[in-house]
Amino acid sequence: MPDDLVQTVLADVAVEQLPRQDGEPLQTGRYADFEGSSDLAPGEVLVLWYSGQSGSCPSYLHGLRVTAEGDVDVQQSDRGRRACTDDYNPYRQLVVVSEEAVPAPSELPMTLEGEDGSRADDLVVDVYPAP
Repeated sequence: MPDDLVQTVLADVAVEQLPRQDGEPLQTGRYADFEGSSDLAPGEVLVLWYSGQSGSCPSYLHGLRVTAEGDVDVQQSDRGRRACTDDYNPYRQLVVVSEEAVPAPSELPMTLEGEDGSRADDLVVDVYPAP
């Protein structure tokens, strides 16, 4: 992954302005140091995840993988609460994953339907920033 692309993503997310945090990424913050493409091991890519959550039920991206059928399987973690407030708080999360966990750029963009078939859970997978 070219370092100029990594630096663009880091600047867009304003990583340096985030407070340092530890533990599960349930609060706004920086949970690891990441300076640039030299921090990526061979076969790793940087993923920028956009999502949202209830203010009383925080969640975060826990894992990604491409299934044998070519679908993207997204795993999210949360605190397991069942009664959440009806507010929506958007957030972004940078994660480093194996190249095998995301579709090849030639297969993008791709729109995936949510597990319950609703449009509210649609997931768009694309290259960032757009070419």
